[in-house]
Amino acid sequence: IGNGVRSLVLSDQSNSYLFLRLQTQVWKLHYQNLFMELTDQFSQANDSLLTKKYAAIHHLSFNVNKWLNIGLTETVTFGRTNGFELQYLNPVIFYRAVEYHLGSPDNVMLAADWKANFLRRFSFYGQFVLDEFNFGELKNNTGWWANKYGYQLGLKYMDVAGISNIDWQIEYNSVMPYTYAHATTAGNFTHYNQPLAHPLGANFNELLNVVQYRFKRNALLKLNLMYAQQGLDSDTTNWGSNIFLLNTTHQQDYNNKLLQGIKANTLLADLSFSYMYKHGLWFDLSYTYRTQTSQNPIFDPQTTHYFGGGVRLNINRKELLL
Repeated sequence: IGNGVRSLVLSDQSNSYLFLRLQTQVWKLHYQNLFMELTDQFSQANDSLLTKKYAAIHHLSFNVNKWLNIGLTETVTFGRTNGFELQYLNPVIFYRAVEYHLGSPDNVMLAADWKANFLRRFSFYGQFVLDEFNFGELKNNTGWWANKYGYQLGLKYMDVAGISNIDWQIEYNSVMPYTYAHATTAGNFTHYNQPLAHPLGANFNELLNVVQYRFKRNALLKLNLMYAQQGLDSDTTNWGSNIFLLNTTHQQDYNNKLLQGIKANTLLADLSFSYMYKHGLWFDLSYTYRTQTSQNPIFDPQTTHYFGGGVRLNINRKELLL
């Protein structure tokens, strides 16, 4: 959900899961209902059945005009011993009233997204996600731990400097400590021990740059650059980056701030080349460089160099029908 490289609402980098998706298109409105069966946190390595949890997501998108689109999202994550909570099958957006009616401890998040196209070659987009919020605490600048939110700002530039097929994208993501975490493991926004939104979890700033050049209609050269700052947790502390830790174990009620904890800097560069030999048949080559430094050497792994290659066959639905 969203228009960026990352998504602060729901991304595609997590493990696969069973879901039911309903999409409705009316006039300039596009409405999406998503009901998901997820896997709760686990540590056992045997063949026992993993505990399930569930999520329901509503996303309402509105094309204001030809160049502007805005969207609203509501997400509820919950666990039940007897299966999916049937009241969450209500297709109407905004579950907060339902949650109050149930008296449940479920985790509800709200989000907004937008995309504005201008000057034919530019697209400005972003997201804002709200997990918990207290306006009085924010106004008084107390650093209350449960003011949990994140935002994304991005810009796409097509045909850079008038050069055909060269595209550039820059994106900034920032998420406050303890966002996506909850008082129960069933309530945190994760699946199969992986985040469902941003792969870094929370308590970070991230800057992304993506440049790609398509030439000869069958070849693509792409460079991804990522620089991130994050406040990490240790084995005995919870400063808000690890969204798998219960937020009831937060270090302090007040004076919390972005990047608190063990500060770490991560740099990642990825260069890939793809060539389509025949229709749908692609050959891929890639090189990835990653390095990290922090205030605690225990979080500093050796610099990583990764070389990859692959062959893939892309088949669209029309070809499958034929």
